[in-house]
Amino acid sequence: MKTKLLHTTNLSIGFDAKKPLLQDLNLIVYKGDFICLLGPNGSGKSSLLHSITNHINALHGQVYLNDKPITEYPKEDLAKWIAI
Repeated sequence: MKTKLLHTTNLSIGFDAKKPLLQDLNLIVYKGDFICLLGPNGSGKSSLLHSITNHINALHGQVYLNDKPITEYPKEDLAKWIAI
């Protein structure tokens, strides 16, 4: 059985709530998964990574690490799990 490491629920990201870069993203990353983000410039790849690492706030939804919202992790603890 795979261990769920990170997941998102209804995640919307961007800098303007009226025009999100990505919206309603639901994803699951299992321990040991290898993931690639592909897309044109300005499509939200870096913004997604910055939202997952809690460097920028999500417009809507939540990111979970080990079933705990990333917003509940102190920055130092989160950095032990996720880095970009």
